[in-house]
Amino acid sequence: LPYIFLFLLTALALDLANPFFDKPARDGGFFLYAGSQIVDGKIPYKDFWDSKGPGIFYVNALGLFLGGGSRWGIWLLEFVCIFGMLSLLYYTLSKRWGMGAALFGTALAGFGLRAVLGYGNYTEEFALLFNAAGLAIFLSMVDVERNYWKYIWVGALFGLSFTFRANNIGGFFAVLGAVFLFYVFKRHYVEALRIILAALAGFALPLILWTLYFAILGSAGEMIYASILFN
Repeated sequence: LPYIFLFLLTALALDLANPFFDKPARDGGFFLYAGSQIVDGKIPYKDFWDSKGPGIFYVNALGLFLGGGSRWGIWLLEFVCIFGMLSLLYYTLSKRWGMGAALFGTALAGFGLRAVLGYGNYTEEFALLFNAAGLAIFLSMVDVERNYWKYIWVGALFGLSFTFRANNIGGFFAVLGAVFLFYVFKRHYVEALRIILAALAGFALPLILWTLYFAILGSAGEMIYASILFN
């Protein structure tokens, strides 16, 4: 029953983005254009330009491919990401503080998203799934310490979020800050360093893969300048 509620909450959060009712807004419209250019074989930052990370362009390309050129494929990906994010938050909150707190928290998140997402197809809404997954893994470390592979996964998920937009790095800084404060106050300096290095290694992984991909396309420098330095 709670997941049926989350399904309906996701539909409510994305009602303005529904292609049946509304047209895309400015940013979402450009990302649609970028996705269509990729489907046609064009290269981001070389054949068309924007200051966002490559993730949003290729998600739009995937959505257009799945939808046969229509916006419904992108709306489906939006729905999957928001529903997945709310489900992860619900599961994590209910495990720690019970169903009441989890329903309250996810409902607040859903209504808040409806207020800010507008006509949809923003960088943040796709990245929220990766943020929630990274946060869920991080909170699971309360029960299992010294599992550095999990911290690598936390970093990698936040790294994927970063490749949609550089501003998305805030959640990763919060995780590193929490680790630093927790272990430094306990005077476990070496453990803090190991965890932070593991998380940073994971964070760097998707960035390295994207850079290698664009290096093959001959536009790695343009990608780094536009999506990180300029942004």
